[in-house]
Amino acid sequence: MTRLALLIVNYNSWSLCAGAIRSFAAPPTVHADGTPMDWQVLVVDNAAPMRDAEAEKDVEALCAQYGGKLIRHDENSGYSKGMNLAYASATGDWILVSNPDVRYLAETVNPLLRAMERDP
Repeated sequence: MTRLALLIVNYNSWSLCAGAIRSFAAPPTVHADGTPMDWQVLVVDNAAPMRDAEAEKDVEALCAQYGGKLIRHDENSGYSKGMNLAYASATGDWILVSNPDVRYLAETVNPLLRAMERDP
């Protein structure tokens, strides 16, 4: 069972998006007892006209590696629609809405998870 879903909407930001996913994955996401937490990443591409084949493949591979997928939307219908498309595919109990230009520092996500676990 997936505990956490990371959702990102991409528009002409393939390299940034890959960096965001890598920074999120760098410090392992763990349960309170230190065991690894299952998580997934879902990226919606809002029909970005600027293509970067290498970075696009990278994002797709990262999504697959972390139990998610790259969703290619056939139009740019805005951030909220893209995020709703990602959310519709998410299986996580917890949802983290993010952006391609966010970089996660070590010990950013795990303390947030502990706070969530303490507050039902």
